[in-house]
Amino acid sequence: DAQGRRRQRLAAAPGIQRVGVISVAPLSGLLATVPFTLDGQATERSGPMANLRAISPGYLTTVATRVVEGRGLEETDRGNAPHVGLVSAALADRFLGGRAVGQRLLINDNNQGPRPIEIVGVVDNVRQAALNLPPALDLYIPLRQIHQDGVGFLRNNQFWMLKTASDPAAFRGTFLEHLRAVDPDAAVSGAGTMGQFVEAWLGPRRFTLGLFGAFALTSILLAVSGLYGLVAYAVSQRAQEIGLRMAIGATERDVLLMV
Repeated sequence: DAQGRRRQRLAAAPGIQRVGVISVAPLSGLLATVPFTLDGQATERSGPMANLRAISPGYLTTVATRVVEGRGLEETDRGNAPHVGLVSAALADRFLGGRAVGQRLLINDNNQGPRPIEIVGVVDNVRQAALNLPPALDLYIPLRQIHQDGVGFLRNNQFWMLKTASDPAAFRGTFLEHLRAVDPDAAVSGAGTMGQFVEAWLGPRRFTLGLFGAFALTSILLAVSGLYGLVAYAVSQRAQEIGLRMAIGATERDVLLMV
């Protein structure tokens, strides 16, 4: 398919080590969740939700997300093959008793009703939406096994992840060249490094912390100046007393301790 040809062309380009595709990248600000239940259990209206991510076979290695149990997704996981998926360690521990591989989930990602997938692997937790929140429940399915109802979303939301041998920002032109060689009508809304994604997420929080810090410093300065003025006034009111104490033998240290 066109996407596979794009990945092959990019992977063969000089300086590009790995290529992966995901429907919703971490810290991208997009939300895509799906209700799920264990196969054989009654479906609940307010059941658990998982972050649904459609990925290419090379995505996990590109972003260095480990498969801690079972296997990753492979090129053979196509639409006509048994439908499979990966779950995060958090989902496996919370709902599957830590024994996820081989179990089946029903995911409600379409308008026709829940469909089954077999769990073939467990991956490391990824902080998808925020760095300051606990790891969420993640579910990864092959791009080629996404339901037809989700194709429209995927057509407008694809994040291409490249692992490069040098400065990744220098490969924007290479990416666009190879993308348009396969699909001249493809549009790219933006490009950046994961470091920039992280900085964009941290920016507003750093500003808020800096603002709080400035107010705190101002409060300290006001308190110090007020305390200094209060002590100076109190000492000026006791000038005669202090002079008398020193006249009858009090040392400077005694006066300072008194103040």
